[in-house]
Amino acid sequence: MENEASELIECYEGGGLSRRQLIAGLIALASATQLGFAQSTAPAEHTGDYRPISVSINHVGINVTDMDRSIRWYTEMFGLRIFVESKDVAVLGFKDSGPDSTTFVLRPTSKPEVNHIMFGVRNYDKDALAAFLKAKGLTLRDDVLSFHVKDPDGIDVQVGDAMLHPSDTVLTHK
Repeated sequence: MENEASELIECYEGGGLSRRQLIAGLIALASATQLGFAQSTAPAEHTGDYRPISVSINHVGINVTDMDRSIRWYTEMFGLRIFVESKDVAVLGFKDSGPDSTTFVLRPTSKPEVNHIMFGVRNYDKDALAAFLKAKGLTLRDDVLSFHVKDPDGIDVQVGDAMLHPSDTVLTHK
């Protein structure tokens, strides 16, 4: 975990991350350690022991009852900007960041809720990640460059490629 934190800090100091991205990455790294996603050995290509390291909160899926009202609230309250907007989905993100940052994916529904959260992992390898998650006793639902699993309380947690851009996929995948 120390190496990953150092890498995040170096990237921030070099201008590759915003302060928000640095903080989100450090929080995700700490959360990943608690959830068992921390990598304590060399990457899979060197040891065959795949342990994904979470480096970001890629996105949070939020079901809302009124898209216009929710878009207005999130943009006015938190200064988020709209990356993608249609009648079926809106992808909002921080104004000072690009599509690589944490985004919020809003979808209309009759039941408002946080639908899921996605952890982005480094060294994404679909087969190795699937094997790792199955070895933890989880049932997988395949998605774009990722899998959905349930946490101990049944909450939907998506785990996948940290480079996945929700704004690139939400209009074609639900």
